[in-house]
Amino acid sequence: MSLVMQAKPKSAELILVFLILRVNISGKKNQPNGNKTFCFWRNKNVFLKNHVEKVKIENIKSNEVYAPVEGEVIPLDEVDDAVFSEKILGDGVAVEPDKGEIYSPVKGTVSVVFPTKHVVGITTEEGANIILHIGIDTVELKGKGLTDVKVEQGDKVEAGQLLMKINLPFIRKHHPATVMVILEKTDEFKVACTRDKQIRAGGRLLTLERII
Repeated sequence: MSLVMQAKPKSAELILVFLILRVNISGKKNQPNGNKTFCFWRNKNVFLKNHVEKVKIENIKSNEVYAPVEGEVIPLDEVDDAVFSEKILGDGVAVEPDKGEIYSPVKGTVSVVFPTKHVVGITTEEGANIILHIGIDTVELKGKGLTDVKVEQGDKVEAGQLLMKINLPFIRKHHPATVMVILEKTDEFKVACTRDKQIRAGGRLLTLERII
């Protein structure tokens, strides 16, 4: 038996699956060996439902927050927006992205996905709330350039799991695309930031320290 999958030309919604069964009927007289071919369509979304795209992270630790995107690391107090630079939402760090793939920085549960798609919140198994804010003033885009979101509220995610793909050129045409990674204000945790200037997606970005 062999299985061949091929995307239908000019169609992003369907996948053509050819199932070729080689049936041995040599035990019957006057009937040669033969092939039977079955062809059917199935919805792409159903076919790929269980496929999760991830970036490789080795030795994952529950108290570490990993970079959601590849790029230049920027101290939060240098971000050109007082909401972040004054740490009104909480402490953390920013990354100026080189690519448009945004990955989960932690293992946990998606607590919120804003309707405008520019904010994703994830609660870790230890109870820390991590905020991903995609761009500055990107709420004004009303979701444009941020439409390819792979998760929704309530989903369980792994560190390094793809959350969304963003259109960097489009976003940068209208607003800064800087990605903020923030530990929501809390009396339970504090953060220590990496000293790296450049980071790959999945690299260690923050370390969470529980306040005793």
